[in-house]
Amino acid sequence: VSSFSMTMLPIVDCHQHIWDPSKTEFKWDCPDKLNKPFLDDDYRNAAAGTGIAQSVYMEVALKQNSVQTEFEMITNLCESPGSQMQACFLGVEPLMESFPTLLKQYAENKFVRGVRCVTHEEVTPKGYILQDKFVEALRALGENGLMVSICHRPLELEDVATVVEKCPKTTFIIDHCGNVDPKRIQSGKDEDKEYESTWRLGIEKLAALPNTIIKLDGIIARAPENVTAADLKPSVSHCINVFGVSRCICGSDWPVCTLGPDTSLQLWVKLLREILGEYPSEEQAAVFHKNAERIYQLEPSTSKKQL
Repeated sequence: VSSFSMTMLPIVDCHQHIWDPSKTEFKWDCPDKLNKPFLDDDYRNAAAGTGIAQSVYMEVALKQNSVQTEFEMITNLCESPGSQMQACFLGVEPLMESFPTLLKQYAENKFVRGVRCVTHEEVTPKGYILQDKFVEALRALGENGLMVSICHRPLELEDVATVVEKCPKTTFIIDHCGNVDPKRIQSGKDEDKEYESTWRLGIEKLAALPNTIIKLDGIIARAPENVTAADLKPSVSHCINVFGVSRCICGSDWPVCTLGPDTSLQLWVKLLREILGEYPSEEQAAVFHKNAERIYQLEPSTSKKQL
């Protein structure tokens, strides 16, 4: 799996997690496999030889009492010499009283590109993101130069499109190919037909709005055993075809990408390179690093040392 070409295109990993459960507290039930420290050195080891040159931290849905610790830990890491982490998205609850304070703090920090809203868990009521106060908060983020990374349920992407339309000055990054389960796309099973058509339509509605970007990541965690590029290609290809190459970025979703049967960051990069290998090299470069450099205002990855 780790036999990558020496001349491979560099990657900006737009979805790197790190965490330490002894220092911060999740607001989600962390699977046993992931309930331990996953630190930046672990990430660098996992990414060795993949061609990743820069990364963008993605918040990990922590309880409010841990958000400040996360802010300090991550911005310090971005600042440290030689770090591949060059920017970050941090956690915020748009309906919490602390929102205006965090908004100001994030907007004033040179490494923070935006926040993430994690609304795909079952505890989030249907229609939650459609509340006026929620929408107003996302509008305020855009007005303060911050983007929104959103992780929502694959069958409710039309709700996300409704929100996006109400926030024309906010750029929305759609996580995990719209959180799709790749096993249910082109599966040939009758019970998956409605799931697939609803997800496809949701992706199309989001792509029709100018202030959206799709992130190709996260789907390998739900991959079948002995996953191949062919298993993931229908989900990835629909996103690329509908959004267009210039509005696609990619990420590892490490360490969540290790949740599938025998999956790893290295395997995901290998399969993604295989899927994108069918596109012209200029389009591959756009998805792997150039789009992220433009959208997140990063230095060229070609000038960085690959991990």
